[in-house]
Amino acid sequence: MNFKQINLRKVKKENLIEEIINKNFELPSLKDKKEIQKIINSSIQTAQYSIAINSLILGIYFDYKNTFQNIRRKGTMRYSKYMNKKCIVSNLSADLLEINSSTSFLLATEKNYLESISNLSNLRNSYQELNVFIIKETKWFEKKYKNKSILKSLLVYADFLFLSNHYPESNEDPMDINCRSKEDVCSAISYLIYFISDFKRIKPIDTAFVSEEFIKSGEIGRIIVAACFISDFKEFEILIDHFNYQCKLNEKTLKIIPPSKDFEKSIRLGYIRNELQNINDTLFVLEQENAKENQSLVELVEKITEVKDFNFFKLTESYGYSRYRVEIPEVIYHFILDNFFKPNTLFQEEVVYLAKIFKEQLLNPEDLEKIKIKDELTLMEFIKIGRVFSLFYLLFSKEIFKMEDPDSDILLRSLIPVYLEDELYDFIEKLTSTQNIDTFLDLVCWEPGLDILFDLQYHSIIFINNRFFVPLSIMVNSNSIRNLFASEYKQNNKSLLSDGSVDALVEKLNKSFNNAGITNFKETSIPNSDIDLFAIYEDTLFLFECKQSLHPVSAFDLRTTFDYIKKAESQLDNLNHLYNDFDLSSLLERKYGIDLSKVENVISCIVLSNRMFNGNVFRYPVRYINEITNMLEKGIMRTNEGEFSLWKGEELTLSDLKNYFSLDNQLTKLHLDSLSVRTVSYDLTNPPIEFDSYYMDSEVAIPKLNKFTSTLRKVR
Repeated sequence: MNFKQINLRKVKKENLIEEIINKNFELPSLKDKKEIQKIINSSIQTAQYSIAINSLILGIYFDYKNTFQNIRRKGTMRYSKYMNKKCIVSNLSADLLEINSSTSFLLATEKNYLESISNLSNLRNSYQELNVFIIKETKWFEKKYKNKSILKSLLVYADFLFLSNHYPESNEDPMDINCRSKEDVCSAISYLIYFISDFKRIKPIDTAFVSEEFIKSGEIGRIIVAACFISDFKEFEILIDHFNYQCKLNEKTLKIIPPSKDFEKSIRLGYIRNELQNINDTLFVLEQENAKENQSLVELVEKITEVKDFNFFKLTESYGYSRYRVEIPEVIYHFILDNFFKPNTLFQEEVVYLAKIFKEQLLNPEDLEKIKIKDELTLMEFIKIGRVFSLFYLLFSKEIFKMEDPDSDILLRSLIPVYLEDELYDFIEKLTSTQNIDTFLDLVCWEPGLDILFDLQYHSIIFINNRFFVPLSIMVNSNSIRNLFASEYKQNNKSLLSDGSVDALVEKLNKSFNNAGITNFKETSIPNSDIDLFAIYEDTLFLFECKQSLHPVSAFDLRTTFDYIKKAESQLDNLNHLYNDFDLSSLLERKYGIDLSKVENVISCIVLSNRMFNGNVFRYPVRYINEITNMLEKGIMRTNEGEFSLWKGEELTLSDLKNYFSLDNQLTKLHLDSLSVRTVSYDLTNPPIEFDSYYMDSEVAIPKLNKFTSTLRKVR
């Protein structure tokens, strides 16, 4: 019997298993295995149960690794894929577990995975109930607030959070919208705008007038929190699918459990340290003299508003609907464009922001004009166009609070400027070409019907009913260039992360070793692989695999960094096998004319361009490039108590490096041990889901930090 002779719809799974166990089944060819994987995905997605269970049995017996890898990567077993259609995922996972009880054809990891899927079976009901609730809330809104727009009210709410720089009161109660970050709320509102515009036809009245009462009464929170829970549940599914988290039934709750506590800590720590570093980097850049030499855009706006006889902020009224508009006299607008926006000189605020971007994405000032994001639009042109929106945002934000209270109706009505296509192009055409404007809007604009993931922080401009809706506060205060790179990368515009000729991460590591006076070689080709960088220091050979990826903002983004680490692990495994077989040393000696006969130790490390997973939770240490640079060149640790040396002596030694790149490095352990645990309960499922997250409690972290630094040499 072979695969092609089977009618997967009619064959009984028991008979199929018996034929396989009795070896009456011909081994599928490589082509057959690929076909089986396609059948698995399509049959599950179309809820053809018999075909799905039988193809899964074939896949598990004959192509085990690829079968589960395929399911997890494509998200075939995620309940969120089947919100509005028939779902057989729960039945499939239960059946496979039952088959395993008599055949033991599952390994522990896959058994745990399927048990997690089975335990989460009620999640599909939760998704459906939440979406039904969103529809009911939308209809309730339309009935109570006639001729008002739920879409614009949601957009205004999100924009106000960014205007007021909302920060959550705590992270303990996901049911309380005040405990949600502005980024989480913005993501939830993005989902709502997408969902509502998908299930109903958007008429002009649906985007016209804000309901101030809906926002100020707190009623808006119900529908937003529902969407937040959908995002939360999707992230849980990603954690289980991609990162080997488990979902276990624990008395009357479901518990989402990481592969290890340190694994979850290494994720939370990455976000915490990135946020703290951004603050420190901003303060550092502002203290530099060259930054102070640049014109401040904020100060420029303040000078503009002081011009007598010009009123930039006008109260307008139409259909009895009062709101403020920013209106700049054409002569002044042209003067600003010609003298401040068109030149390539950066504003002070741009210098501060770009310093962070350059550090995170390993770019340099020359890249602003060299890198073309898409078509002929360079990073510099993208920044220049953004200045127009920053100008309008600053004029608005500087003046509105002088005239209105933060919770006034007219402030809410005034938040989202709306432009006809000709109006928007007219503003920007004085600055750049029409082609560049088209490209810019392709990058930052979304409209209903587009087949892309919609998020206001990535696509801040919305085009509906022949009008552009521009939430200026979101657009100006989001991490625009980082989000631009991330969005285009998802659209396979991968050239943005590399120009194809220079690996910036390897170059930076190479420069750091050179500055430390340590012999190293970069980008070495070897049979069937390569070495990003290796270094020789006394009797130790250091092997480095470098992986550059953007700082992630969600579990969805985090998958890229995780996949890079797993790939690096495999590459380092191969290099260590080669070394142990004496092939690597002889190969490198021949290639570079060096002598490795005195090498007695090999230390391997994965180098990242972001702070995620930095620690010792993988087979090899994972280190952040800028921390490596500091360790090699300065070895300084800064705290509120002063500066301390991570080197044992006045100069860097092999012992220092061995300790730093070890899996039991004490500084890494300190960072993880300084985190405190918080259990968050998500009660909109039955049973409720609990998840242990970690945060930095200064009362816990600072004493541990001080104890650690007391063992170091203080240098300042």
